[in-house]
Amino acid sequence: MLSIELGSICSRNRYTSDPGPVIAELIAAAGDRVDILQQSVGSWIG
Repeated sequence: MLSIELGSICSRNRYTSDPGPVIAELIAAAGDRVDILQQSVGSWIG
């Protein structure tokens, strides 16, 4: 479920010009699960 939440954050903010708040939201949502954060964000950035 965490990967779905992280993916929705990325999708919702895909055209943002200020990535700072998006990164903060992703880190807050992921908590200690940096491995899932890396996988989810990695699929969005290529």
